Amino acid sequence: MLKTFSGKLSLIFIIVFFVLIGFFFLFVALGERGGETYFSNLTLAIPFSLAALSAIFSFLLEPLAFGRRENARSSFSCQQLSGFSFFFGL
Repeated sequence: MLKTFSGKLSLIFIIVFFVLIGFFFLFVALGERGGETYFSNLTLAIPFSLAALSAIFSFLLEPLAFGRRENARSSFSCQQLSGFSFFFGL
């Protein structure tokens, strides 16, 4: 398990990321559709925007935990992958 504060915080951010992406797809499955602009449907825009911020924060915090502890390296690839995809995809 992660022992550094930044590692634990980064893990919390990545869990929040997956939960918010799940909410986004749940809303889409329940019939929510987007509009002409990104923020025309706030039910879809807010969870997706928060998921993107969560992935970016996890992406930025993980190298701090990576350098401090050996056991933080196991979660590194999943968090970096999600951070890269949102950081460069937006």
